[in-house]
Amino acid sequence: MSDIHKNSLKVLAVIPARGKSKSIPRKNLKCLAEKPLIAYSIKAALQSGCLDRVIVSTDDEEIAEISRQYGAQVPFIRPNELAQDNTDTPSVIIHALDWLSQNENQSYDIVVTLQPTSPLRKAHHITEALNRFLSVEAESLVTVTQVEHPPYWYLVKSGKDFLVPFIKSPDGTDYLKYNRQRFSVVFRPNGAIFITWTSTLQQKKTFYPEKLTYYIMEEKDSVDIDSFYNLELAKFLLSNNF
Repeated sequence: MSDIHKNSLKVLAVIPARGKSKSIPRKNLKCLAEKPLIAYSIKAALQSGCLDRVIVSTDDEEIAEISRQYGAQVPFIRPNELAQDNTDTPSVIIHALDWLSQNENQSYDIVVTLQPTSPLRKAHHITEALNRFLSVEAESLVTVTQVEHPPYWYLVKSGKDFLVPFIKSPDGTDYLKYNRQRFSVVFRPNGAIFITWTSTLQQKKTFYPEKLTYYIMEEKDSVDIDSFYNLELAKFLLSNNF
């Protein structure tokens, strides 16, 4: 890690893990290659060597206990109103920052958000992403994966029986007639890592401010567990050492 981090910047990692997941019930505790899903994010964070503190924000006592067993701190139980289906992640992270400030008099310069649904994200991804964030004048960083099939070819429903292009070109050109080589490279956020100056997050309440930089991850490291298919895919990749 850079000297500026060692000497002056405090970096907090927050793993948000609510207990009321809907797509896969009790998702964050699902067994994945003999460990609960959340354990992978805790392990990667602790092994990265670039974080001053790793905490889990959860509304669930069982998740809290398992998180402590794997080495994370759980200084509070998240309020129920911040554990709903429509609760946005920045609000959860801001609550954690506010709680630590008000109850422990602890403040941090940078917050790293690690969603537990990215079990294939490794320690070196966290370190490299933080180094990149510190090397550019950005407000925030998100991890991304290059999109194989560009969204210019996507279609949406028009009425009951028909489809129309999802994106229309400004000059009316039909993107569906383009070959891949004519498109710009496109990336999608993979949800694995968000890095933000705490002041920026508290002021703008988003991971996507104007000055947004990125860290590219490979597709095999970017599985996001939001369905049973993703869960089985992650099990396969872990079992076969991908």
